[in-house]
Amino acid sequence: MTELDSWGLFSKRWSAYEKVLKHNHMFHNEIYSDIKGYINKRKLNEPITILEPGCGDASQTIKLFKNIDVARYCGIDLSAFALNIAKHNLISLSSNIKLECVDMLVGMSSIDTMFDVVFTSYAIHHLSTEGKRQFFSLAADKLKDDGMLIYIDVMKENDEQDRKSYIKSYLGHVNQYWSGLEQDEVKFINEHISNYDFPECAEVNIQLAENSGFKNFIKLSRHTWHQAIIFTKQA
Repeated sequence: MTELDSWGLFSKRWSAYEKVLKHNHMFHNEIYSDIKGYINKRKLNEPITILEPGCGDASQTIKLFKNIDVARYCGIDLSAFALNIAKHNLISLSSNIKLECVDMLVGMSSIDTMFDVVFTSYAIHHLSTEGKRQFFSLAADKLKDDGMLIYIDVMKENDEQDRKSYIKSYLGHVNQYWSGLEQDEVKFINEHISNYDFPECAEVNIQLAENSGFKNFIKLSRHTWHQAIIFTKQA
C-alpha cells in the first residue's frame, strides 16, 4: 500500500473504517475476546514490550492490552494520518511510545531491540507471499525466546483457492451482509479489497512461520475468513 492509498483509507474514508468496527463486520469483538482469554491464562511476565507492524490508529490495541503493564510500545505504519491518531490513543498504554511512519518491513528491519510480543492485526495480507516470508523472519528475529507473535488476519479457505475466488467470495459477503455503510463507502471497500488484498491460507502462513524459526502455533480463533493464530519460538 502506498502512502497516498493509506492516507485515503484513514482520512477520506474514515467513516467506513469506523463503521466496520462499530458493526463488528470483521469479528474484532470475538477474536480480541479470544486473545484476551489466552493472554490471561498465559499470565505474561509484566511489564511487557510490544512491537506492532501495521498498527494503524491503535484503537483496538488499547483495548487488548488495557489492563497489562506495558514498559515499551513500538508501532509501525505507513499512514502519518493514522499514526497521529495512534499517538493520542496510546497515551494511556505506556509512557514509552515510539511510532515509525515507514513501510513495516523496513521499520522492522531497522529495530535493534527485542520484544515480548509482536502483534499484528489485519495488515500482513497486503504483502506478497515473499513479503509475508520476510515478515515472519523479522518477527522471529525481533521476538524474545519466550515471547509470542499474535497474528490476526484474513485468510483463504485453503491453499487450492486462488486469489480471484477468494476476492469474489469475500466481496459477495461484504455486499450482502455488511450493513450500516453508505454506497460510496461500500464502493471504496470493494476497490480496496480488490486492489490490495493478497491473503494466504492458514496452512501457508503456518509454514512460512515455521520456516522462519517458530516452533509452535495455536489456531486460537476463526470466524469465516478472519482468524487469529498464536506463534511461539519454543516448542
